[in-house]
Amino acid sequence: MAFDVGRQNMVSSRTLASILGITQNRVLQLTEEGTLTAVQDGKYKKYDIVPAVHAYIDKVRTRGEKVSVGSLQEEKLQQDIRWKRARADLIEIELKELTGEMHRAEDVEAAVTDLVLYVKAALLAIPGRLATTIAEIDNAEQCSVALESELHEVLNGLAGYSYDPKEYQKRVRERENGKEQPKEYEDEEE
Repeated sequence: MAFDVGRQNMVSSRTLASILGITQNRVLQLTEEGTLTAVQDGKYKKYDIVPAVHAYIDKVRTRGEKVSVGSLQEEKLQQDIRWKRARADLIEIELKELTGEMHRAEDVEAAVTDLVLYVKAALLAIPGRLATTIAEIDNAEQCSVALESELHEVLNGLAGYSYDPKEYQKRVRERENGKEQPKEYEDEEE
């Protein structure tokens, strides 16, 4: 679409939004603010493309010039506050982890894996422990009783399996000792 700078080139708010790289709602908002001028064409608003683009450029340019040294310092202060809060939150999380109040997903996964391996080992040991006993039994009911007894023994062993906070703390400390400590934040003087 070619535009003739010397005459009106009317476009819809949707087309203008596409050209300016903003939303159609933002075009309508700029029109309400008086930045852009629209002509009513039936039930739709139309914009002369050349003055509309110039008005938008002026709006963006003026907004950029309003940034002052004071506002830059305020922005830097806000960023410093945001960084310090984030750092404090991180330290609090690390403290909760070290005290065992909170666990990392990888540590929970390791604990569950340990439990699964314990269960697997206990179940796989049953045939070896029962092989000679069952070989001597010639009655299905007695085989069932022997198997049930062995399963109860395994389940009782599992009932005694518990979370060990000391083991967890050991894992956390090993991980912390192997990790590089973050550098402290320092205010830069300008």
